Amino acid sequence: MLDNDRKLYTYRDVVIAIADFDKVNLRVENQIIITEMNTDYTCEYPRWTNDESCVIYDSNKSGKYQIYAYHLEDKTTSRISPDINRDYRFGNFENLPK
Repeated sequence: MLDNDRKLYTYRDVVIAIADFDKVNLRVENQIIITEMNTDYTCEYPRWTNDESCVIYDSNKSGKYQIYAYHLEDKTTSRISPDINRDYRFGNFENLPK
């Protein structure tokens, strides 16, 4: 999560990104932002799937919190929450698409 205004009490200005980390030189490289910057909703709490093929996060961009998966191979995002009328947050790794 990249906090654009560096105010930790709000996630409204946060985007989620993936990148390579060079631990020898302490450098972040090849950064890709996977969520759009929009202060009308929040994207938060990214997690990797066990096989590292997707980044899972939650967002309330639909009006309810839903869980989304960003698929690294084809660079697409899909909603994986089963019910659009319920709030889902803090995604876990059971029964995720591969």
